[in-house]
Amino acid sequence: RRGKPTCHKQFSEASAILAGDGLLTKAFYTASLSKVDPSIQVELIQALSQYAGCDGMIYGQCLDIQEESDPDPTLEKLIEVDLYKTGKLIALPLAAAALIAHHPEDRKIMNELGEAIGIQFQIQDDILDATSNEESMGKSLSDAENEKATVVSLLTLEKAKELEAAYTKSIHELLSKLHGDFGALKKLIAALETRTH
Repeated sequence: RRGKPTCHKQFSEASAILAGDGLLTKAFYTASLSKVDPSIQVELIQALSQYAGCDGMIYGQCLDIQEESDPDPTLEKLIEVDLYKTGKLIALPLAAAALIAHHPEDRKIMNELGEAIGIQFQIQDDILDATSNEESMGKSLSDAENEKATVVSLLTLEKAKELEAAYTKSIHELLSKLHGDFGALKKLIAALETRTH
């Protein structure tokens, strides 16, 4: 949605909540239609529930809301928000891919990889928010104005870049442990690492 108003701004808060409810419910229906062995189908639906629900993205959203009014933000709390809010979002399709491809031995690594990519993505966003402009980013750079805690505000720009580099190293180490040809995934990760918005 970069460069476009969010759903609740363009329509209404109630419409945005209902759209979220509808899409989440539709996801379970879509997973039930997947043309895989029924046992894998069950695992996919379980993963969807785990990663998207109260143990995953929804939990991350709750943490994010709490974090906004936290008088004592810490890096650990911020990373936890990033892990559940964005990490689980990216880990879900990667873990599902391991199941569908009949490589359950890769599921743990795919999960760790998705979580690391999600955290790195959010650190990158914080760095870009501090070094870019609204036109380049395609969204409002309001974190500083709203005094919202970011990796940059908690560490400094230089330390934030060092933390991002550490996650990049971890991501490449995880990639090297996977079984099979992951050229397309590696290209996608490389594009994320060099993004400017």
